[in-house]
Amino acid sequence: MQIEQTELLMAVFGAFDENIKQIERELNVSVISRGTELKITGEDEGVSIAARAITALLAMAGRGESIGTQTVQYVIGLAKDGRESEVHTMSRDVLCITAKGKPVKAKTLGQKRYMEAIQKNTIVMGVGPAGTGKTYLACALAKAACARRVRSCYVRQPDLEDLWRESRDRPGGERKLVRKYGAFGLLVIDEWLLDRPDTEFRSMLLELMELRYGTASTVFCTQFKKKDWHPRLGGGVHADAIMDRIVHNAVWVDMGEANMRQRRG
Repeated sequence: MQIEQTELLMAVFGAFDENIKQIERELNVSVISRGTELKITGEDEGVSIAARAITALLAMAGRGESIGTQTVQYVIGLAKDGRESEVHTMSRDVLCITAKGKPVKAKTLGQKRYMEAIQKNTIVMGVGPAGTGKTYLACALAKAACARRVRSCYVRQPDLEDLWRESRDRPGGERKLVRKYGAFGLLVIDEWLLDRPDTEFRSMLLELMELRYGTASTVFCTQFKKKDWHPRLGGGVHADAIMDRIVHNAVWVDMGEANMRQRRG
């Protein structure tokens, strides 16, 4: 293979050549770089697949897209099926690649709107019944954000409350916990308002939302519509203050009714 832009090879080869080594293992080929030439040896089928996969990866590198071992695994799979030309849709349609090289995509219109909202807005509410993909997609986007070196975190509201109560037993622990979760560039809070927070926990949530207001992105995964939030937050001044820091600049996405767990079952 003749390579016109040899500077792209560094991105394709990866750190310590881990990407190209993966191609060699998967396809039982040998890949050697010599100046502007890339020499691939092995069985004809493996060489052909490797060449197509590398060509697709070079195109991705040329677009400035990140290439890791999971992406390489995905592209190899596409090349085996003769579909390597589809990699140009990854940045548009694929949220991230799993450890097994499988793409994570939106599967319903509600999921697509949810995905686009999280990518474009600071505060997003994914509203829908259990199984509609709220958590799965939010975690996939958080993983993608981590790949871009954005500090991201997923936490269930019940677990956040447990951590907060444990932190109160340590000197300065409560404040440290609020600062920790306030500092994440992207915070996904799952099962939001599944349990009604008591007065003390509402105070902590207010402090957390105040700290994140206008400075970081927050995704709320919940089964409750906007009209239910105020009473579930206690209905008093704390509820007013918390919602004031969340709802005005937020995008609300109805995830629909399709239960993805039932589909898989």
